[in-house]
Amino acid sequence: MRGKKTKSERLQEIEQAARGLVAEFPDQPQGYESLMTVAVSMDDENKARQIADELVKSPAPAAIKENARALLGRIDLLGKSIEGELDAADTKSAKAGVREGLPTVIYTWATWSPGSVKLAAWLKNRGVNANVVALNLDEDVKSAEALAARENLPGTPVYDDRGREGALAQRLKIKSAPQVIIVDAAGKIREVRGEVDLDKKLTALGL
Repeated sequence: MRGKKTKSERLQEIEQAARGLVAEFPDQPQGYESLMTVAVSMDDENKARQIADELVKSPAPAAIKENARALLGRIDLLGKSIEGELDAADTKSAKAGVREGLPTVIYTWATWSPGSVKLAAWLKNRGVNANVVALNLDEDVKSAEALAARENLPGTPVYDDRGREGALAQRLKIKSAPQVIIVDAAGKIREVRGEVDLDKKLTALGL
């Protein structure tokens, strides 16, 4: 039956089940975790914002609330200038990889996230007519550099030994990997959850 349902229909079912869990077991994390998954996965930014805002105001575990706040922060980046965020983070390596007049794809990766390395390999194989920035979230920069060299990861690398607390990660409200931010040729942030249906979103932007 799953193959006969759209992504939206599946997410609606998950949301309904999650809300049932929250209502019946408000002290357990499972329902809140499922709602967070729905918020991150859905295409509707307004609905994602609504669910994330609900989670922030709910009795959800602190870690889930933190992730919900980060999602709200990323959604607030839509339409903003990437140049302004890079300037605020004072990230020279990232700025060096962003040439004017081209779209930009920023993806996050880490040695502790096999899925992010897999996404990087997919992005390399697919190819995009865009600037590509590879934002690493490891605190152990040497190990990350070694993996990047071994796997030949694509894009201009950005390392910060503060990991997820690094300047650019903080500016872009990044908390995990893989995450993808897509910027148009005019330098405006167009997607902040690009990892969801990435190929479709790149194709829609002509990349």
